[in-house]
Amino acid sequence: MGSKISQIVGGILMAGAVCVGASTSAWSAPESANAPGSANTSADAAATASLEEAKGTITAVDAQSKTLTLTQENMLGVTQQKSFRVDDQVTISDGQRQLQLSDLKRGQEITVRYTKAGEAEVAKMITVSPKAS
Repeated sequence: MGSKISQIVGGILMAGAVCVGASTSAWSAPESANAPGSANTSADAAATASLEEAKGTITAVDAQSKTLTLTQENMLGVTQQKSFRVDDQVTISDGQRQLQLSDLKRGQEITVRYTKAGEAEVAKMITVSPKAS
């Protein structure tokens, strides 16, 4: 009788180990690898995930020195200025067309997705918000 119970318990433990092993390998696969037809590489996903975001109103644009400053309110309602360096790889759009840094004007509402490079914050994507009617 004891031998029979040992065989049953051993079988249950073995089945559990197989299930855990199969589910662990599914968890370790990157999400993009599980998406059929996904064109994103893990490097693209990592780059997008590492971008930070700021929303605010443009207070200064200098196309010559490639800088942009905006004013935003933090979560406590305190207004603060945030400056960005704008490199040649930046994507700027208004949702309908591509723009240049020189197209941006003081007073426009924008969203900036950026990375940190040392002390500098470098804009990678700038989206101009549609004008409120």
